Amino acid sequence: MNDYDDGTFLGGFLLTFILGWLGLLICYCIDKHRTLKGAVCCYLVRNIIIVTIIVLIFFGYISALPISVHSAY
Repeated sequence: MNDYDDGTFLGGFLLTFILGWLGLLICYCIDKHRTLKGAVCCYLVRNIIIVTIIVLIFFGYISALPISVHSAY
């Protein structure tokens, strides 16, 4: 039986999801393997989502302003 607590994957994931890089830093300081693994996975997923949203905005698939394509003239 292992008496060492590895932490929880979900705990690290949620901490990093809420706090971002600060949550990742906290998980690194806690030094529990599963918690850090969850934090790193969340950080990667979060960054992929942010980059995807930025690319979609850049290429005009998501518009911040409701601008009509057809002109009024």
